[in-house]
Amino acid sequence: MTRVLKFSEYEQSTSKVISQSLEPQHLERLHPEDLDLLRGRVLAWIVKCGYARKDAVQSAYQELIEARKNKKDTLDRF
Repeated sequence: MTRVLKFSEYEQSTSKVISQSLEPQHLERLHPEDLDLLRGRVLAWIVKCGYARKDAVQSAYQELIEARKNKKDTLDRF
């Protein structure tokens, strides 16, 4: 029988994957809304696939940083 996760467990998994994938100083560089976008993307991967790869989290982080540098609306990229 498949175990259904509670939303709080998904949130914990999301935070754990992000903290294991990125250094604390990288997270400090993100604006609060960008961190929310990153969390949303990681959460979507976990819900859809059951996991989120470290390299995918790092890639999503880089996209957010580049979008911010280029002053693009980060929502367009996510």
